[in-house]
Amino acid sequence: MNGELKLTITDNGVGMKGRSTGKRGGLGTKLVENFARQLGARHEVVSTETGTTHAFTIPTAA
Repeated sequence: MNGELKLTITDNGVGMKGRSTGKRGGLGTKLVENFARQLGARHEVVSTETGTTHAFTIPTAA
């Protein structure tokens, strides 16, 4: 049976300027996005002035 692993990382910092409008971030963000792509994962980012949440959905095999 195939499933998925969900990983959510949240902080309460000042947020990532520009991410909420769909702009790409810096080198760190690009590395995380490439790593997620290599895993076949979905990567979603929500960033506001009160923090940032990265959510990953990674496919798994039984």
